[in-house]
Parts: sequence; C-alpha cells; structure tokens
Amino acid sequence: MSIKVQKSKNWIFLLAVILTLGIFGMAGWADARSSYLTQYNTYFGTSEGCGLCHVNPGGGGTLNATGNAFGSAHNYAAIKPTDTMPPTVAITTPTSSPTYSASSSSLSIGGTASDNFTGPFGVTQVSWSNSLGGSGTASGTTSWTATVSLSSGSNVITVTARDEAGNTGTDTITATYTPQDTTAPTVSITAPTNAQTVSGTVTVTASASDNVGVAGVQFKLDGTNLGTEDTASPYSVSWNTATASNASHTLTAVARDAAGNTTTSAAITVTVSNATSDTSPPTVSITAPTNAQTVSATVTVTASASDNVGVTGVQFKLDGVNLGTEDTTSPYSVSWNTATASNGSHTLTAVARDAAGNTTTATAVTVTVSNATPPPTPEAPDLTIWVGQWLKITSRYNGYLAQSSKLSAKRASVVGYIKFR
Repeated sequence: MSIKVQKSKNWIFLLAVILTLGIFGMAGWADARSSYLTQYNTYFGTSEGCGLCHVNPGGGGTLNATGNAFGSAHNYAAIKPTDTMPPTVAITTPTSSPTYSASSSSLSIGGTASDNFTGPFGVTQVSWSNSLGGSGTASGTTSWTATVSLSSGSNVITVTARDEAGNTGTDTITATYTPQDTTAPTVSITAPTNAQTVSGTVTVTASASDNVGVAGVQFKLDGTNLGTEDTASPYSVSWNTATASNASHTLTAVARDAAGNTTTSAAITVTVSNATSDTSPPTVSITAPTNAQTVSATVTVTASASDNVGVTGVQFKLDGVNLGTEDTTSPYSVSWNTATASNGSHTLTAVARDAAGNTTTATAVTVTVSNATPPPTPEAPDLTIWVGQWLKITSRYNGYLAQSSKLSAKRASVVGYIKFR
C-alpha cells in the first residue's frame, strides 16, 4: 500500500510540474507573441496577423525568414507567407498613352507600382529596357522615375516591377524619335560668274549639299523669286534677261533641307545688256502742198518725218494709193503730175516707217486739182482734090497724101494754099 501511495504521490508531483511548466510556457508564448507582433508591425508598417508568424519562446535565433534582424528582446522567427500574385506597374510620365513622339534622344519616364503585400514582401525593384538598346533600374519602387536613351525610330520601352517573392508585372510605351536636323545646307551659284555681262536667255546654275539631303533650291533675281524652286539636282533655272532692264542685277540661290534649314548663297552681280527694242513709231506730216490748196500741172509733194532711232522711208499716197515709190532719204518728196488725176478734190497722205517696222500715217491733206480742159477736136471730112486744082484750107487735121493723088485729111491744122500737081 505504501508503495502505491508513493507512486501516486510521484504522479501527482509529475502532473504538478507539467501543469506548472504549461502555465509558464503559455504565459511565455503569449508574452513573446505580443512582443513579436508589436515589433513586426512597427518594422513592416502593417499588421499581418498571428497566422503569418511562429514564435518559439525556447530559442531558435533572432532572425526572420528573410534574414532581417528583429531585435533580441524575445526569441522569434517569421515564417514568410506564400505569394504568387504579381505586382502592377503603370507608366504615367511623359504620358499614360501607349505611344509617344519624342523630340529629344533623352526621355524621362515615371509612374507607380503596387503589390498585394507591402514592406519587404511588396515591390522591391522597378527596372526598364529599350527594344533598340539599353536598360537600367528606376529610382524608387511604388513611385519611380527613370531616364531612357532613345535611338532613331520606334523605341519600345518595357518597365518591370518585381516583388520580394520574384513575381513581376510590366507596362510598355513606344516612343518614336526622329533626330532633329539643325545643320543648314551649303549652296553657291556656279553660273553665270560674278561681274559677267549677260544677254538673251541664260541658264543660272547652283551647287548645293546637306548632311541629310537638299529638298530644293530657289533662285532669286534682285531678291525676288526667279522661276519656281528646283527640287532635283543639278539645280538650275532659265532666265530671259530681256525681262530685266539693261543694268546691274543681283543673283542669289536659297537651298532648303527637309528639316526647314535654309542657306542663301553669296550674291553675284551681273550686267544685263540687250539690244534695245524699238516700239516707238515715227512722226510724219505733209508739208506741201497745204490743206485746201488748188494744184495743177506737176507739183512736188513733201513731208517731214522723224523717229527715236531713225526713219527708214516715207511712202506718199494719193487717195490711199501709193504715189510713186517710197522715198528712203531725207528730205522726203515725190513729184506728182496732177494731169494724171481728175479735176476735183483729192487726198494726200504720207506713211513713215522705221527699222523696227513701226509706222505712222500723216494727217491727210485735201487738195483740188484744176487743169485746163482742151476743146474737143472736130472730125474733118475726107477731101478729094484733083491734080491741078488750088485749095485754100483752114482747118485742123493730121493729114497725109494718099496714093493716086487723093488727100484724106483728119485733125490737121493747115493755113495756106496748096496746089497739087
């Protein structure tokens, strides 16, 4: 009996020890758990709950599962939760649009990133890469910025956000970059040469080049466009110098590239010398006879004529019909037998002509032709005169002796006696 009692006492003691240890163990667990959660939430900035941690009050080190030290007030270890959800990342600068036209080879981008966990379990890095070359790490995580170098063409920029578990999320933007051409072309006039004298139609030529390409060359005469822009090499324009005055003129050429850069060539000076075109007609007037004059027999018709270059000739006209031939030397005149015209009113004019073919007709002069009219001649009868007879004839005739001593007389004037034998 005593032995059983002793055993009973031993079991009672053992049970008391176990209960004591359990009470103290639970108290230690509760104390450690409370302290751990306080420091965990302070360090990570969030409350994950007890289900995400395990506390070993009997020891086990002072580092969490990621190797971060939490302090040594109590022994604890964090058990990292399972994370399979990728973070999200968004590009908001320079635009939230998926495309962008860049004016510079350096592009600043920026945006935001987020994850289902925060702190060290959340977004740990934001990086970028360019399809045309280059990559890097952005500054910041949940709010980030980066500077990307662009190449000519379409640059597809991919931004990647990574969380502590290795999950990644991406966003892209396509930045199109066309390098700006700020280099102006070069241009010079190659023909005609400076100080050259030109006439007629000449070809003005120029030489032009550019680092990218010449879009066109516009020639100018005295600062005004000469023809249209020539968009293909060799660059030239045809210039009819007769459209410019006989004097000194300035030629230039303006070269343009596709970016709008322009260069004006050094000016050259040429002298236009064309034969003067005569468009001025001569002046002419009848000087004799005078208007309303009465004329008879043969008269001399005269005219006065002059021209800015020179009179080539004067053609007199009677009633609109040429009177004689053109007189090509001064003084200008023509002899007119008025008996060839009828008695009455007639019109005299004169047409002066210069070497350029310009003509002027003088103001008409009206004259009256008055010549004496002879009386009509009567027809004399035929006469038959026998030989040996005397005949006194007083008559006008144009006679002759016919054969066989027979006289036939017509329109003759004979005064006297005729004896035929």
